[in-house]
Amino acid sequence: MKQLFIRIITAFKNRIHSKQGKNIVLFLSCLLISYVFWILLNLNNEVQQEFVVPIELVNKPDSITLIDELPSNILITVKDKGSNLIKHQWSSGSNLKLKFNDHIANVDKFYLSKSDIETKMRSRFGSNAQIISLSPDSIRSTYTAKPGKKVKIEINGKTSANYQYVIGDIITSIDSAEVFSIAEIPQSLKIETNPFRWEELKDSITFTAKLKPIKGYKIIPAEIKITIPVEPLISKKKMVVISNINTPSGYNLITFPSTSEIDYLVPMSKYSEKDTIVKVIADFKQSRNTDKLPLNIVNAPSYWQNISITPDSVEFIIEQRQ
Repeated sequence: MKQLFIRIITAFKNRIHSKQGKNIVLFLSCLLISYVFWILLNLNNEVQQEFVVPIELVNKPDSITLIDELPSNILITVKDKGSNLIKHQWSSGSNLKLKFNDHIANVDKFYLSKSDIETKMRSRFGSNAQIISLSPDSIRSTYTAKPGKKVKIEINGKTSANYQYVIGDIITSIDSAEVFSIAEIPQSLKIETNPFRWEELKDSITFTAKLKPIKGYKIIPAEIKITIPVEPLISKKKMVVISNINTPSGYNLITFPSTSEIDYLVPMSKYSEKDTIVKVIADFKQSRNTDKLPLNIVNAPSYWQNISITPDSVEFIIEQRQ
């Protein structure tokens, strides 16, 4: 490999030092010089170019909250000599600083007109620069000095777990957002996330959900973190003595068998928890015109899934008490 590399370098040097190679080098040198002269000549011509100017709001009191977001930058198209514009292109360019108190139009209003922005841009690019276009061509926002109000965040989403998995209680980074407005904030105001959907989940996930904006209101923060906990379901069994209800006074209800097995699924995190008092009930009122009584489960925890009883009905006899 090294020998091949040396041969290539040697061949390249020989080609450069040949008559043909010298002519190619001379041609490329002349082409480069011509290009440099072309650039120098065009620097005195008028050209049109776009610039992105970042915006920075300064001197805003901490007690003031802007209801409408200001644009982060202004896109400006300028026409001027190339030599002037290239200086702006190569320089880092500072932010356009807007002093809050200088642009209060009236109570609750912050405003810069097109002429205001053009004046600031001319001082930035020079009086000879011609402003062709501005985007946006004006800046406006409402603001308030009123304190915010805490409003509970509602989760607007649909989730589902894969087979034999279960979704636990959804966790949010915060449960309430602070809302600001010029007007009074009604008690009925509802703050919710933008709709989301997660289906057939097998693992827990955490994601960012934006809060749905409401015209005329400022919501802080604008987004929250949501965690959807997902865990597998574990099979579990339990033998339970069958109880009976509604047996006539003075009689006993005897079932065959006397116990029943409950099969169910529980989240892994609750597998070792002590079960609540779960009952399997045989109701004497259901004994009419049948030789078997159906069994029913009561007091089963809400997190039990896919519950089944074996057997699901039993034979019985009624005997009078001695």
